[in-house]
Order: sequence, then structure tokens, then C-alpha cells
Amino acid sequence: MIKNIQIVIAIFICQISFAFQVNDTINIDSNHLQIDKLSLEQANYLVYIELPNGTMKDISIWQRETAIANNQIVIKQKWRNQDIKKTRELFSSNSLTNFEPIHHFVKNGNGDIEAFDFDGLNIKGSDSIQNNLKKDFNLDLGTKTLNWELDIGVFQTLPFQLNKTFVINFYHPGSKRSPAYYQYKVLNKENLTNANGTTSECWVLQIDYGKNNTATFWIDVQTRHLLKMEESFGTIKRYKIKF
Repeated sequence: MIKNIQIVIAIFICQISFAFQVNDTINIDSNHLQIDKLSLEQANYLVYIELPNGTMKDISIWQRETAIANNQIVIKQKWRNQDIKKTRELFSSNSLTNFEPIHHFVKNGNGDIEAFDFDGLNIKGSDSIQNNLKKDFNLDLGTKTLNWELDIGVFQTLPFQLNKTFVINFYHPGSKRSPAYYQYKVLNKENLTNANGTTSECWVLQIDYGKNNTATFWIDVQTRHLLKMEESFGTIKRYKIKF
């Protein structure tokens, strides 16, 4: 009798747990993104890798500008690094309605260019861009995908809620890895101390890549800016910190 009661209680607890866990599938067609939350302020980030002994390496500064132009979300980025090969200039345009990618352009410090056009269920190399190394690229999609290079912008527009898991269809333009849905869990809300000593209330969002690899994001509740990212690859960490 007692054992049966324990089983009933366990089932009840599981049901309550599932009731508070909400999955929200984010893709182009679901249109769940809150575009009005997108910040048009410039954001600068310090990006670096930290080794187990505390040594910093691969230090970069990323500058991001987001604007609305011609009914599109336009994002410009400059990545500066001591290694010229790791510097980047990026230009991306997206639909103002649902963040659907339209065009993506990347140029590194060596002058190598990769450019892509998104057209519904197809991604192809831009034939209008000279010296495009990806001019012959062509990928047919089963479903439309968001641009994974712009995850910081997408995060700003998520309909945050405690105990919610966002299942987001992302693809890194030109990657050999196919577009896929990735789970980002809202862990909690917590106060984060910024580099200037101020405190911000943040949503804490996390993706588990498996094999002890994770990425955790602290996103300001008010501005929706990413304030901090911490990626863990075993004992190696990678940080992205807004300054």
C-alpha cells in the first residue's frame, strides 16, 4: 500500500515538473520572435579563450552595429584580432518581420570573401559578389533556417520565460554541418556584476553540446543585450564579455 502511494506521488511530481517545462520551437514560420525587443545600440565585446592555468589567448574585440534599413534588419560586425587571418568584416541582412536571412557577407584579413543569398528553401553563393570563394555553394533546405552567425541578435528577440526551452533552427552559412534544431534552456534569472561594477538582472540561457561542452549566456532583462557568454570545452573556457 505504502509502495503504491509512493509511486503515485512520484508520478504526480513528474507531471508537475513537465507542466512547468515549456518547449517553444523557434523558426522562420513559427514567427514567435519579438522583433520589437531588438536593440539598435552598438555593442562591443571582448572575446578570448582561457586555458586551465589561467592564461588568456586568441584575444579579439568584436564590434556590432544593428540598424533598420529598407525594411530589413541590417547587422554589421568587425572582429579585430592580433592574427590578421582571424579578423573579420561581416554584413548581414534579414527580414524585419521574422529575422529570416536574406544575405550574409564575410571578409577576413587576408581578403578572402564568402557571401551567400538566402531564398526561401535555398541558400546559394552570391554571384553578384566578386572573388566570392563560395560562389558555387548551393544548399536546399527542408525548412527555413535562422543565421547562427547572428545568434546574439536572435537571443534579443526570444519570448523569455522561466522554465522554457527554445528549440531553434540554426545554420552557419557555408558550413558542412546541416541546419538543425538546437535546445536553449532558460535556467533562471540572476544578477550579473558588469565590468564597470554595475549590476544587471539577466536571463540565463544555456545550450548543452554534449561531452562536457556547454555555452551559457547572460542576457539583460531590460535591454536584451548579451552581457556575458561562457563556453566550456572540457577544461578550456571561451568568454564573450560586453564592455
